[in-house]
Amino acid sequence: MSASQGVEFSQLATADLIVDRVYRGGTAGNASDDPLSKLLPVGNQGGFRTYGRPVPDSVKLAVLYTSGAEPDWPDALDPYTGAFTYFGDNRSPGRELHDTPKRGNLLLRIAFERTHAGSLGRTQVPPFLLFDKPGPGRDVRFRGVLAPGSDRISGEEDLVAVWRTTREQRFQNYRARFTVLNIPSVPQAWIDQIKVGDPLGADCPSAWRSWVESGSYTPLLAPPTVIIRSREQQQPALADRPLLDLVYQHFKDRPHDFEQFAADIMRMSQPNVDRIDVTRPWRDGGRDAVGDYLLGPRSDPVAVEFALEAKCYGPTNGVGVRESSRLISRLRHRQFGVLVTTSHLDAQAYREIREDGHPVVVIAGRDIVDILKSSELDNPFAVRRHLNDRYPPRNADRTRILLTQIDDCRHRAASVGPLVGSRNRYKNGRIPGHCRSNAPDTRLDLAVPVHVGVVEHRIAPPPDLAVLAGLALEEHVDQPPVQVGRMRPLWQLQARLADRRPDAISIQRVAHN
Repeated sequence: MSASQGVEFSQLATADLIVDRVYRGGTAGNASDDPLSKLLPVGNQGGFRTYGRPVPDSVKLAVLYTSGAEPDWPDALDPYTGAFTYFGDNRSPGRELHDTPKRGNLLLRIAFERTHAGSLGRTQVPPFLLFDKPGPGRDVRFRGVLAPGSDRISGEEDLVAVWRTTREQRFQNYRARFTVLNIPSVPQAWIDQIKVGDPLGADCPSAWRSWVESGSYTPLLAPPTVIIRSREQQQPALADRPLLDLVYQHFKDRPHDFEQFAADIMRMSQPNVDRIDVTRPWRDGGRDAVGDYLLGPRSDPVAVEFALEAKCYGPTNGVGVRESSRLISRLRHRQFGVLVTTSHLDAQAYREIREDGHPVVVIAGRDIVDILKSSELDNPFAVRRHLNDRYPPRNADRTRILLTQIDDCRHRAASVGPLVGSRNRYKNGRIPGHCRSNAPDTRLDLAVPVHVGVVEHRIAPPPDLAVLAGLALEEHVDQPPVQVGRMRPLWQLQARLADRRPDAISIQRVAHN
């Protein structure tokens, strides 16, 4: 029987567990259709299902079940490295971290404490069996035997209490790191030995015995056989797409800011990156950033230079041969390239890179999401806050600043819009105000900053304050018309760029008493 065929519901009681095999659910339309309770001596509901109880510490076997449908709690399996991340069962505010109905977080705490307590402690850790939901209905799929922890991370990182906010209420939950051991199949005979308290019996898999006795991990590694990823393989899973959409929407009209984000993504994913310099937008020579990647010991590293190209494209707009060739053609001797995109690399471009042996790393939409999640940016709230804090929307910020400083004669909506939207022209008669009854001042009746302390100035505003590029003055002093001269707004040198030169605004020949 192949894994794709699955095991029928009527055969579950005697079936062995095979990695990636599907086990069919029933058709009664109620909780009795659950296959896990027929396959193993566990309950029929929840993400934590145990044989025994965490209180009073009698768990002999634990099943972790994940549907993969909760974007706020992105359980994730990396089949290439055998790493698995699982979030605990305190997923809503109002409870203490361990005070959950099934005591799943308490089980995690005890298991990980014993993992780091030597071989004697590990003998008391129950085997964890991982199942996920392969599709609609009640079917489940066996993904492997889990051991708490990993040889890729320290003991301080394998079980971490993370904070979340729901409806403005804060609470904690566990994020646990497991390793899928190299155990292709689990016979029912071993399950029977586990039930009677003999997990290291004759039918115990060697990888589990080795982990218990020595603490060494033998992960189930499954490197990909296809080196050219399809479009689907480069796109995130359905549950993770909101994270990538937030990134795309944030940067779609700000390509230069996306270049900085792409450089940060490269740095987040590769701790050996020593530096990344984002190039100026009009002098990048076909490269959006250049950096150094360090090889060798920290005491005597060798720096290998790389060039990075960033493309913030929509999900249906792939990066083609023209864009990839542009990066390749500008790689210098002993450089490698990095292509970062919120979309995907087209099949032809991907094939040319791989078949011709070009040293180009492709970081596509799925990879961006995985990198964000590995940095605890694994839910829409956290990603949105990170983007707004690290890469603030410039226009929105400046409009908000302007609104706090404008004397609009009590006509904010009608006056601020024309002021911000106009450049280098007068607005007499178009902006309502309460002062236009003063005939000498009608041509000057525009909303302006409340305090004008100089007659003519050339002081640089906050960086890129493009909304004040054209400015007029509302004259409130009672003086003869001859004392009020005409105004001349000056152009900003270059909008939205830190060009190191003042974006000057000059108001000339305005006499004040």
